[in-house]
Amino acid sequence: MIFGSRSGSGMSSGRENVVSMNRFRKGGTLSPLRQAEAYWTALRRGDEIYVEHENGEREWYDLAADPFQLENGYDSLPADVQAELAAALAALKECTGAACWAG
Repeated sequence: MIFGSRSGSGMSSGRENVVSMNRFRKGGTLSPLRQAEAYWTALRRGDEIYVEHENGEREWYDLAADPFQLENGYDSLPADVQAELAAALAALKECTGAACWAG
């Protein structure tokens, strides 16, 4: 699942699992600090979640070991795993259509 889509409503065909953050960016009822925090995208695979923030910060959590996401384990990941997660998230950001969600 990917969160934080920047394009349109985020609900185009085949992208039902994309949650648009645009409603948070347009003011809504959130404080300016909370609006700034809305600029992120995340990829969940099994019991792990990978987050990219627009400021360049990266996060990774093992949800089985850390279900409350208290310890960011991104820096302890091997470089090839960091690159794999970034590539997978980048591919999903640009993907459209039902083929994107095929196993």
